[in-house]
This record gives sequence, C-alpha cells and structure tokens, in this order.
Amino acid sequence: MDDVMFVWASALFLFVPVIFKYMLAFKGRSLYVELRRQEREVDTLISKLESLERESGAVNRAFEHVEIQRRNAQMRCEIRQEQLQYLSVK
Repeated sequence: MDDVMFVWASALFLFVPVIFKYMLAFKGRSLYVELRRQEREVDTLISKLESLERESGAVNRAFEHVEIQRRNAQMRCEIRQEQLQYLSVK
C-alpha cells in the first residue's frame, strides 16, 4: 500500500508543476497577444493624432490668411472712403 501511495504522491508532485508551467505559458501568451493588440491601437491613435495636428495647422493657416484678407479689404475700404470724401469736397 505504501508503494501505491508513493506512486500517487510522486505523480501528484510531478503533475502540479507541469500544469502550473502550462498555465503560466498560456497566460503569458495571452498577455503577449493583448500587448501587441494594444501596441497596434496606440500606433493607430498616434497616426490619428498626427493627422489632427496637421489639420489643425492647416485650419490655423487658413484663419490667418482670412484675417489678412479682411485687414486688406478694410484698408481698401478706408482708402476708397477717403477718395470719395476728397472728390466730394472738390
């Protein structure tokens, strides 16, 4: 009977580390897959951020251009009003 218990105990002590090893391996693999997925997601978000930054820069440049055009139009309007006042005084 002691031999049978010894065999079962030996089998149990060998079985537990093997199962533990495979559980760690599968968990490690799933964590690695999750890490790769999140890295791809981060890369996607970085490219979207860069795109938004480029778009924001283009909008800011367009806004500055419109502001310059508005100032030029305002100056032309003032010059025309001065010319009209000068001609109406004559």
